[in-house]
Amino acid sequence: MLGAYIKRLRGQRTQAEVADNLSHVRGITQSTISRLEAGEWVPDIGQMEHILAFLRATPEEAATARLLASQVAIRGS
Repeated sequence: MLGAYIKRLRGQRTQAEVADNLSHVRGITQSTISRLEAGEWVPDIGQMEHILAFLRATPEEAATARLLASQVAIRGS
């Protein structure tokens, strides 16, 4: 669900565009954005905050993304 939500927030921007604009963030590449949207990777807190900031997520959207990420983390542990 997190991946689909991030993809929706990404809108018309490409995965490459997101990755290019976040190239200063450790671990963010086009491949990791693709893996995130496919549900194969969950960003750490810092990475998530950079992604949400670039996507201009509203406070409500950011809270939803954080909640979805925490649910993935709980299931994974």
